[in-house]
Amino acid sequence: MGRTNSVRWGPRAIDLDILFYGDQKIDDSDLVIPHRDLLRRAFVLAPLAEIAGERKIAGIRVRDALAGVDAAGLEIVENGDAWRFVRRRANGEHAMGEKIELTCKDGVKIGAYAARPAGAPKGGVVVLQEIFGVNHHIRAVADRFAAAGYVAVAPALFDRVEPNVELGYGMEDRPRAMDLRGQTKLEATLLDIAAAIDVAKQAGSNQLKVGLVGYCWGGTLAFLGACRLPGVTAAVGYYGGGIAAVASQRPRVPLMLHFGAHDKHIPLSDVEKIRKAQPTVPVFVYDADHGFHCDERDSYNKAAAEEAGARTMEFFAAELK
Repeated sequence: MGRTNSVRWGPRAIDLDILFYGDQKIDDSDLVIPHRDLLRRAFVLAPLAEIAGERKIAGIRVRDALAGVDAAGLEIVENGDAWRFVRRRANGEHAMGEKIELTCKDGVKIGAYAARPAGAPKGGVVVLQEIFGVNHHIRAVADRFAAAGYVAVAPALFDRVEPNVELGYGMEDRPRAMDLRGQTKLEATLLDIAAAIDVAKQAGSNQLKVGLVGYCWGGTLAFLGACRLPGVTAAVGYYGGGIAAVASQRPRVPLMLHFGAHDKHIPLSDVEKIRKAQPTVPVFVYDADHGFHCDERDSYNKAAAEEAGARTMEFFAAELK
């Protein structure tokens, strides 16, 4: 394949790892069999357990080794277009997410990622995507809400334009993300969110109170949902760039907003416009850039993300009880 030497542990044109070969044991400068990290890597053990779970490596069954390693962030793709996201909790249990189908009031069906808590849910949270689709980060956000005790549903808001969109945060994906966003229609998107609210509400033994939380484009949608959608109990918006243009609309439920002081897409003058139009809404500004909550962006700011996240969790704990 024309592989050339590159940075150690960096991207490679091809990488072959031999896990084991019969019962042979080889240990030299070019080859180690069984692979020296085999029993410590969940992303290796998970697929291996599906085909050779009873196989013993160094006296340990593959299935037992998998049960003993940290599987945080492990993602298993099934059937090509359906995902399962697994995050190990401190008590050793797993929060599971799955792709579900939502039926909107106009009859259109869209996908969504749903994550459920291990016990009885204490509320529902609809997670509204950025312009990059229901990607790894959005699914991880939903999973964290599930770990905190909420049923979390992240509707795939690009599905009416193109199904199963999942983009990254590099410059190469941004033109496509902007194009997809430009093809969406607000009224149809609100129908999609309403369908997610209905599913989250019905996920418990009794009807659950449901909150909206959105990021970037989703932050604007969270604001609009708080103003226009039934079934919403509370909403939180992170760096919603379109909020200033609709700031005169009146939220019908408690709302919280988060912005970055150094956001190149949302000037502080817009934040002040929102504060003036919504004097009863708590608006927090952090020493951070746009996208500060996303740990997969270059602009991620751990301190700001943790502070905003704690406020969001406290807000939902109070409003969704």
